Amino acid sequence: MRVAVGSRFLTDEEMESVPWEPFAREKTVTIPVPANWSGSCATVQFRDAQGDLSFLFQDDISVEGLP
Repeated sequence: MRVAVGSRFLTDEEMESVPWEPFAREKTVTIPVPANWSGSCATVQFRDAQGDLSFLFQDDISVEGLP
């Protein structure tokens, strides 16, 4: 699997530069928490044993509070 978290969703082409890592059922990522409301975007892709790629899965992460 490969996971990218940032200020926007990545395209298929941009995900090609994200390194592959072993599959995990859960993954913890660190996002900055500025004062007030903040949002980050996560893009995830999976690869099976035959090398077939999944579609991109994308979701947003919103945080409210103080650092």
